[in-house]
Amino acid sequence: MADAHLTAFCVLPLAGLVVFWAGGPGGGLLGALSGLEALAVAGLGVEVVLYARSAPGAA
Repeated sequence: MADAHLTAFCVLPLAGLVVFWAGGPGGGLLGALSGLEALAVAGLGVEVVLYARSAPGAA
């Protein structure tokens, strides 16, 4: 189940950021904000994995 959550909350937003970055110059402020967003998404991914591991009955 954690895989589905990682896909929904982490992989798809990161894919959108990659498309944004590949689309050409987005400006300094937009680039910095998208970098912060990528860090936030990575943090969310860590939280999802830690929560899944601590859940009762987790393998």
